[in-house]
Amino acid sequence: MLLRLLPTGLESLRPGHRAQLATERLRESGAFAEVRELGPGLAFARLTDDPADALRPGYDERLERARVALRPILVDLTRR
Repeated sequence: MLLRLLPTGLESLRPGHRAQLATERLRESGAFAEVRELGPGLAFARLTDDPADALRPGYDERLERARVALRPILVDLTRR
């Protein structure tokens, strides 16, 4: 599953992702508007409440905090 870091959120985190990343770590990062446990081994993280936040000051800092929190499961597609 490819996770896209968008203002509206992330798709649900599957068990393989959850094994690498504790939901509490996402909450503690302060980068996400919502982090929810969906069931055993499943979670949902929403970056902001409003997609227009991507145009507001401070968004880049929030996005960087999210990248740091998600680092264990992110893949850099810019590198070959």
